[in-house]
This record gives sequence, C-alpha cells and structure tokens, in this order.
Amino acid sequence: MTPPPVQGTVELQMPGRIVYGRPAGAALRDEMGRLGAEAALIVTTPSFVDHPYLAGIRTALGASLRGVFTGMTAHTPESAVFECAAQARAAGAQVLIAVGGGSAIDGIKIVRLCLDEGYTTTEQLAAWRASPTAQNSHRTPVLTVPTTLSGAEFSGIAGVLDPARGVKNVHHDASLLPDVIILDPAATATAPDWLVLSSGIRAVDHCIETVLSVAANPYADAAALHGLRLLVEGLPKLRAGKAGLPERLDLQFAMWLAMTGPSIGVPMGASHAIGRALGGAFGIPHGRTSCIMLPAVLEWNSATDAARQDRLRHLFPDPSRSLSACVRDLVDGLGEPSRLRQVNIAKGDLDRVVAPAMTMLQARSVSGNARPIASEDQVRDVLALAW
Repeated sequence: MTPPPVQGTVELQMPGRIVYGRPAGAALRDEMGRLGAEAALIVTTPSFVDHPYLAGIRTALGASLRGVFTGMTAHTPESAVFECAAQARAAGAQVLIAVGGGSAIDGIKIVRLCLDEGYTTTEQLAAWRASPTAQNSHRTPVLTVPTTLSGAEFSGIAGVLDPARGVKNVHHDASLLPDVIILDPAATATAPDWLVLSSGIRAVDHCIETVLSVAANPYADAAALHGLRLLVEGLPKLRAGKAGLPERLDLQFAMWLAMTGPSIGVPMGASHAIGRALGGAFGIPHGRTSCIMLPAVLEWNSATDAARQDRLRHLFPDPSRSLSACVRDLVDGLGEPSRLRQVNIAKGDLDRVVAPAMTMLQARSVSGNARPIASEDQVRDVLALAW
C-alpha cells in the first residue's frame, strides 16, 4: 500500500496547568498552597519596581514572598540570569514567579536551570545547550504571570543575550517549560500599550508561521487559525481603547492558541530567525521585530507559497490585498513600526545582522520557512524588503 503523502510526529509539550480569568495575587497564593511551598522569589523587570499591580501581588503573598528581583532587562542578559539565581539561592526560594513579558519569562526558565543545577558560568550553560536532557533533574516550580502577548510562557525555548557578542543563545528543551501559567487579563493593562500591541503582532507571527511552516499539521493549524482571527479582531480594539477585561482575556486566549504550533515543535520561519538576529544586534524588542520582519518575509516567501498564504487573507479586513500587505496594514493601524528605517536602522548597518541571521536560520525551532534561505545574499534581499 502506498504511504500517505504527509507524515510526521508531534510531541505535546505544554505547561501542565493554566489558570485564567482570576486576579494574579489570589491565584498565586492558592497555587503556592497547592504546591506546599512557603518561600517565593518574584522575577520581573525594572519598570515594575513601584507598580501597584506588583504591590498587590506582594500583599497577597505576604510572608511567603522572600524577595523580588527587578533586574531582568530587555532580551534577558546572561549576567542578569546569574545575578537572579544567586538571589534565589540566598533567599532559599522554593518557587520562582515571573511577572512580566518575554524577557522576565525567558529569564526565569534559565534561572530555574541555574538554581537546580548550581550553574554560575557561561561555560556551564553552553554545555547544557549541547546536551539539555542529560541534566535539570530537580525542577524548582516556576509560575508565570504574563503581562504581554509574546507567549514565552508556553514554550520550552529561552533566549539569553550574550552582550559581548551581540547574539542570543537559544536554550531549547521541554524541561524549561513553566509549571503554572496565570492568565490575568488585568496584567496586560500594566504594560505600555506599544508593548502589548507589538507583542500581539508577535502572536500573529506565531499563528502565520505555524500555518505556513514546512512542517505544518492540522492540529496546530486549527489553533493558529482561530488565534489569528481573535488577534485581527481584538488588537485594533485595544489600540482604540475599547478593550475591557473580557476583550483582553480573549487576546490572552489568542496568544495561548498562537503558541500551540511552537510548543509542539512546529518550526517557525524566517521572521522569527532574522528577528532574533535583529534583537541581538540592535536591541529591538521581539514584538517589533515581528512587526517589521513578518511582512517582508511573507513578501519574500510569496514566490513559493502564495497559494498557502491565500488561506489566511480572508481573516483580514481587506482580503483582496496580499497577506504581506494585510499584515503591514494591521501593524501600521496599531501605530507600530513596519519598516527597519522606522526604528532608525540605516541600510549600511544591515550587514551586522546577516551572519547571525544565517546562524539562527539553522536552529531547529526556526527551520520551517517555506522558501529556503541558503545564502547571505538572500538574507540581504529579505532585509531590503523590510527596510
């Protein structure tokens, strides 16, 4: 008998517990009780130092809160990870809690690894990346309260910045998945609008690159299509100031759906790969790299997968336009940059991204681009479309 034309394997790797629609403070207190834990460390960003939302969580946790690390800055510098792990050890933390966006959540994954394994050096992390499943046996519980729509909490991937080289080292293993995700829609009102909106485009990127991946599958497609529908409807409402807690929760559901593909191993495409290189080289936040690179990559890929892109255009307000144009229209309507020149990157500086992008394109998590990019000149061509 002739085998079917499509074959593959899916490994379901999702966090074990998701709590949604509840205030984070009460949910965290209950989850610590369920875990039997009495000592927590919160990991967050400098912008949360004096935020009332964080103050509410601290009050809810009471004496069980043993400290707050507020130094997890953009792109998760490796030095911040080691500093946070040292604070967690000194505090005797039994639970780690991330409150923030992708930087805090990526950071807490590697902080847990360092805490569990006693890592304190760059070399130890590099050795773990080479053989991740051989270690990390202790599993300090990690709880997350996302404030953006980047979806980092739904994946076993964590990017940590090496500032000296200007590149992000990507750690990838199911053991990095958080144990509990708390989707409190009020949390998304704590971040600046631009950050929530641009991270929403990151979720759009997850949806689109899932459906267009060379390793797409029906299970991930179904989630991505519904997630994309919610995002296209909900993000303009958020931009217009018409999103209350129900609409914000719908966007969190959309982000959850958008992460189905990446979380089960569907490799993303060149928007993610080149975006990582842009973030490392120029410090552009992840959401904004998607705002800029996704339309350009779709335009580049259309020579190969125009028919597959047509499956998605009907979800946008003007399906007569190309998918690339639809996405750029959405980004522009949200007031976000859709071109490299809008974030003050000169054409002459783009060569700084080319070699790191070629390295990123070889990573398994971003190896799904529909049109192969096999040379540095092709990376330059894609960057030119983005400029």
